Amino acid sequence: MGVRAPRSLTIAVELRTIVAHLLEQEPGAALCDGCLAFAAAAPLIETRRVVEALVSMRPTLKRSLNHCVSCRRATMVTLFRPGPDGDGRPGSR
Repeated sequence: MGVRAPRSLTIAVELRTIVAHLLEQEPGAALCDGCLAFAAAAPLIETRRVVEALVSMRPTLKRSLNHCVSCRRATMVTLFRPGPDGDGRPGSR
């Protein structure tokens, strides 16, 4: 029998995938952590950790103070800016 990842690690990986897909579905749409957490049916604190990790790993994700397109609150938001080929990789050709 193989070694299994801890359940919390598996959940974090799943949440990271869900959040990335939510952001990539609508490029340029600024979404706050609260709306991402609600859409992913996940706790806000875990979603915040996942978003911060994703932003540090992926240059196509940007964080800034702005208005969330979903709830319209002025807060920290994250948005996806695809590369020139629309594939999510900056500068790819």
